[in-house]
Amino acid sequence: LIIYSVPKTGTTSIDKAIGMAATIRLSGTKNNGLKHINTKKFNKWAKTLKKEFPDQKFVSCCVMREPIDWISSWFRYRSREGIKDRPNYTGNFTFEEYLSNLCDRSEHKKFPVFRGQSKFIIRKNKIAVDRIFPYAKMNNFIEYISEKLDKKIELPMKNISPELSESKMNLSNETLDRLKPLIALDVNIYNQILKMGSYDSSKNDHKSSLERIINNY
Repeated sequence: LIIYSVPKTGTTSIDKAIGMAATIRLSGTKNNGLKHINTKKFNKWAKTLKKEFPDQKFVSCCVMREPIDWISSWFRYRSREGIKDRPNYTGNFTFEEYLSNLCDRSEHKKFPVFRGQSKFIIRKNKIAVDRIFPYAKMNNFIEYISEKLDKKIELPMKNISPELSESKMNLSNETLDRLKPLIALDVNIYNQILKMGSYDSSKNDHKSSLERIINNY
């Protein structure tokens, strides 16, 4: 079982709950850290695993979060006082100002900064993860992991983003309208996964529905 750690989807809690039981555990979140390695970069590791364990069938999985909620979590996480001296500190902005600034910057880039999750799970224009569970149905993911490990898993509350005031988090319709085309791919993928309950690559209708979304983007 390969568990990808998509940032801000409860991965610290997942790692705390089952990380020590892993045969191979990639860790570290700084410059050379591998905890949040994506499917493209992990591909060379996957080839090595198949050579080392030729009789094993590997199944990969991860959790995906509703895109605006995901960006909001990043914003709140980077607003904590402990990183006030760092360049990515967001405590001096409202969520509205933060997103407006990101929208301005994304207009000058080929790949908008908002495609954080879809870029993580897509390789060569295809979904490269076998099972994807929506963050809104985390219990389904926990049940899946528990079944795979033959052990009841309970997630501790770790690395939680701080709560901020409503006035700090409010978004105008104008900013939402600017944001929508930039997060369209992530939103469409997430909504489809949520509709299916979870994504299962062994089901042809699941694969074809997400491939259509990717190809139409």
